[in-house]
Amino acid sequence: MRVTVHHKKHNYQYYKFLSRIMADSGLRYNRIAENICTSIPPWELADIIRKRESFRLVMLAGMNENRAEKILNILNENLPPEKLLELEEVSLNDWVELELLDGLKWKPSHMLSKGQICTAVLPLLLLDSEQPLIIDQPEDHLDNAYIYSTVVSALRNIKTSRQVILATHNANIPVLGRAEKNTVLESNGQRGWVNASGGLDDLSVLELLELLLEGGHDALNDRLKTYNGRGK
Repeated sequence: MRVTVHHKKHNYQYYKFLSRIMADSGLRYNRIAENICTSIPPWELADIIRKRESFRLVMLAGMNENRAEKILNILNENLPPEKLLELEEVSLNDWVELELLDGLKWKPSHMLSKGQICTAVLPLLLLDSEQPLIIDQPEDHLDNAYIYSTVVSALRNIKTSRQVILATHNANIPVLGRAEKNTVLESNGQRGWVNASGGLDDLSVLELLELLLEGGHDALNDRLKTYNGRGK
């Protein structure tokens, strides 16, 4: 996983402002506005317009001289002094980019599957902190191997310094994560209730967790026989 903070790069408001100003220009204003937004900050663009220095558009935005002069004329005509002040005050926020290494390629978050997004975000949630953490169904879209190797391992590491409250359908997480208190809920489809609550040393809790985890004692024994048979 890779997290990159691009300082002052979230320019939607800036882009929207320029697109609105250039909408009636007859030019491909969306592309032009995007080019300006990614190469010239709003306060510098205001200074360029005031000084009518088209050569700065050429240098900073990579335009040819004729295009730069034409765009500068359009901006100058549509941005009176009060609008130039508004342009200068357009705020740019930091843009945080989250990527996941998929094979040999870094993929941004918008190209990830739900499972891959969970894989990328969960380690961030489990970073060092003393604040309580509430997670609803961390197992969604994740396979059991990843849950055990990453989620459970991280929960074991932080449980002594941070309170973690989990709602989960996967009993592997509280059992393998050595949860100090387990509340097993049950429902008849109309209402829910607490069936058992306690630590892993409470037999009633363990029996219910075994049922959820393995399908019961008989199911566990059947699987063990299958595994042993394959090992022979």
